[in-house]
Amino acid sequence: MGNEASMLEYGFGSQEALNPSLRNSAYLINPELAEQNTPPSPIMYYSPESSSEHPITYNELPTSLSHSQTFQQQVPYHMVDSTYQAAQVIEASENIFVDLQVATDDIKNKWKADTNLEEVGKLIETNMSIVFKELHNLETVFDTLIIDINQLKNYRHVKFQLEILMTQLEIYRLEVFENQTNIFRLVYKNKPSPVVLFKGKPLGMNLELKLLHGLSFRTDDIVQVEAKLASTSQTKAKKPLINHINSCDRLKQEVSFMNLKFNLSTRVKPINLCFHTDINTTSGYMHVESDLTDPFVVITSEGQWAESLQKLILIESFEETDAKEISWSRFCNILQLSFVLNTKPKSNVPERSLKYHELLYLQNKILGGRDTINTSEARAWISKFVEIMKNIRFSEHVYDMWVEGLIYFFASRETCETLLMNYNIGSFIIRFSESTPGKFAIAYVSEEGIKHHLIKSPNIPDYIKRKKALSYICKIDISTGNSSVQHKDLALGRWYKEVDRSNTVYEEDI
Repeated sequence: MGNEASMLEYGFGSQEALNPSLRNSAYLINPELAEQNTPPSPIMYYSPESSSEHPITYNELPTSLSHSQTFQQQVPYHMVDSTYQAAQVIEASENIFVDLQVATDDIKNKWKADTNLEEVGKLIETNMSIVFKELHNLETVFDTLIIDINQLKNYRHVKFQLEILMTQLEIYRLEVFENQTNIFRLVYKNKPSPVVLFKGKPLGMNLELKLLHGLSFRTDDIVQVEAKLASTSQTKAKKPLINHINSCDRLKQEVSFMNLKFNLSTRVKPINLCFHTDINTTSGYMHVESDLTDPFVVITSEGQWAESLQKLILIESFEETDAKEISWSRFCNILQLSFVLNTKPKSNVPERSLKYHELLYLQNKILGGRDTINTSEARAWISKFVEIMKNIRFSEHVYDMWVEGLIYFFASRETCETLLMNYNIGSFIIRFSESTPGKFAIAYVSEEGIKHHLIKSPNIPDYIKRKKALSYICKIDISTGNSSVQHKDLALGRWYKEVDRSNTVYEEDI
C-alpha cells in the first residue's frame, strides 16, 4: 500500500469496496452498515461456576451470586460491546496511519525526483482528506462510545500521530501550491492530559515534541527547544521552570521533557505551557512556537488538590469546546483519563480504572439514565467525586487496597445486601460512602442480618483488624469483575500497625 489507489480504497471508495481485513473506521461506527456484517464474538465472563475452559457469555449469566453477575446484568449489550467497537475504529485508523506514512514518504520521493507538481499536489490533497476523515471518526468514537482505559490510551496515541501527519501535509501543501519556504511547526507527539502537580516535583510523564519542516529544508544544526509559561502574570518566580531546555534528536527532530519541574505555585489556577525554538535558515533565524499544552495546576499543599482537579475536569469537559452540555460518553472518557492519571501516587504503579457497571451506576444516579450532562450537573457531582479521588491518592494504604480490589466502587445498600446474602457471618464489603463524600462504608453479615457502618478511622486496615464482627473481606477481581472472599488477616495483614487501639470507637450507623 502507500499509493493513491490504495488510499482511495480506504478513504474515497464505496463502502463495499473496503478492504475486508481492514475496514475504514467510518464503516465500523455506521449502525446500518454494521447490521449487514457478522456481529462480534461473544464477550466472555468468568464466574465461580465457570472455568477458563467453559466460560459463560453475557446472555447466559445466572440471576444471583457473584458481584460481577449482579452488576453486569444491569449493563446493556451495546455498553458491554462499546470497547470492542472503539478498538476496531482505533485499530483501523492506526493501520490507515501506517499506510499514510508510506504515502507521505512517496510524496517526498516524488518531490526529490522532480515529479510533476500537479501529481505531487494531488497526492497531498488526497492524503489530507483521508487524515481529516480519520480524525473525525476518532472524535465521533470519543463522543459516542464509553471506552476502556487501554483503548483511551491508544486513541490518544493514534490521534496525536494523525494530527502530526495532517500538519506535515499542510506544510507540504503550502510549499507546493503557494511556493512558501522556511515553514516550521513544533507539534506535540505526546501531550499529557490535564493534571494537578506539586511544586518542585517532576512532571512524571513524558512530554514529547517533533519539529516539522518543508520538503526543501535541510539542516545539520542541533536545535534547542525551551519550555515556557504561556502567561507570566500568575507568578513572580525568576525561574518558574526547571529542566526546561532540551536538544532535538538530530535525526528524528524530536525532543523529550521527562523531568520538567514547576518551581512555582499557580494558586489553584490553571496554567499552560508552550515550547519555542529558533531555526537557522538561509534568510536568518526564524522563531517557532508550539500550541499550548493542556492546562496544569501547580499546588503546594494537599488541601488544594481537590479544588484544582475539579477545575481541570470542568475545563476539559466544557470550556475547551464552549459547550454547556456534552454527551455522557464524552464525559466518561474525560473522567476516566483524569481518574487514572490523577489518582496514581507514582507513574510506575499498577492502575485501576472505572468499569462499565460503575459508570452506568453513576449515570443512573446523577442523570436518571439520561445520555447528556450539563455544566451545573457536572460541577455539583465532581465536587463530591474529587474527594473520593483525593482519598484514593493520599490516604494511607487506600490506593493499594483500591488496585487490589479490596475496595468496591459505589454500591447501594440493596446491592450490598444482594452480594452478601450468600456469604457467611463475618463477611463484609468496603465501598465508597454515597452520603459522605470521600469516606468509606462497610456492609457486613451479622447474626441479626446485614448491617451498614461508616468508617471514620484514618487507617482502614487497623480499623478492620479491631472489629471482631468482621472476618472475611469481599475482594473483586478488577479484570473480570468476579468476587471472592478472603480472611482479613491475609488480605490486610501487611498493613497492620503494632499499636493496639482496640478501645477506640470510630463507627456509627448510616
